Amino acid sequence: ESNALSSKKSEVNKQLSALKKDKANTLKRKALLDQQIDLISEEIANTEQQIAQYEALIEQTEQELSETQAQEADQYELFCKRVRAMEERGTVSYWSVLFQSSSFEMDFISEVMEADQRVIDDLRVLQAQIAEKQQTLETSLAEQQSAKEALAVKNNELRDQRTEATGLIKEME
Repeated sequence: ESNALSSKKSEVNKQLSALKKDKANTLKRKALLDQQIDLISEEIANTEQQIAQYEALIEQTEQELSETQAQEADQYELFCKRVRAMEERGTVSYWSVLFQSSSFEMDFISEVMEADQRVIDDLRVLQAQIAEKQQTLETSLAEQQSAKEALAVKNNELRDQRTEATGLIKEME
């Protein structure tokens, strides 16, 4: 939509340039200036909508990031509890238990090892999700800033066009 508005605006600019030298076509120039002002106003509205969408996306990403960080903290706490429990039981290794245990105990140890690995894997997944969400947030913030800068340029352009239209009206009077 922004590209279509820009091409329409450049077409109107070409027509304005062609008529600028001919004072007999002042009314037509004024109509084209009004048309250009309308197009710039549409571009401004479009850019404002983009900024609002970026704000919504940023808010959503920040909320998701906060939730993921909370999950990571919970998962890390679980991991720490597990390590603490292993330390409290002493320095008995899995290997020594394996060599002195029955089939039932070996199954239990295997399940414990798998659970420990799942906790570690879940923690890694959450850390990766946090990094991804932070990157998305940074990208959205940069794009929003770019849209705000474009909006400022368009507002300046609109002001200039209105000034030119006012000057044209004075010229016609």
